[in-house]
Amino acid sequence: MNSIEGDLRVKGRVIPDSFTTPNNSIGDAQVDGTRPITAPKLEHQFVKTYWQGRGAAVAAKTGEPVHLAYGAGTVVDVSAEVSVPGVTWTGNATVDLKKNGTSVLTAPITIDGTAAAFTPVVGGIAAAAYAADAVFEVVVTFAAGTGTPPQGLAVRLVLREAAAP
Repeated sequence: MNSIEGDLRVKGRVIPDSFTTPNNSIGDAQVDGTRPITAPKLEHQFVKTYWQGRGAAVAAKTGEPVHLAYGAGTVVDVSAEVSVPGVTWTGNATVDLKKNGTSVLTAPITIDGTAAAFTPVVGGIAAAAYAADAVFEVVVTFAAGTGTPPQGLAVRLVLREAAAP
């Protein structure tokens, strides 16, 4: 192996048979704005949300579609939170994320009487990988109990997806 210490200036083009870029060597500044990287060569991150109104008590939902996958990808994060906590509430609500009708979580996320406002409850992901055309939906179950249930359920889903096949 040959080594050059210091700067090297070449008049003309350098045409290597192969080239491995060093870690952290190419970033936004190195991408020419007049010749940007096209979408099919990128991984895309999506943040999808499902909302129940801030003034509305948490309610059951049999399945609300939140994403139709364009390409293959990975579920990165799933969490749920409320905007108004329950008052002496003895019930609970569970939130499940289903891909093509099957849960992707290790267990549904539970929102109960101890849930604080704007404090995400993170779900464990059991099946992160998915294929193009996967359909994701949020399913909410509700057990009323006594007291005042929380309001303003919000569910966040973070996905990283390749360009279409």
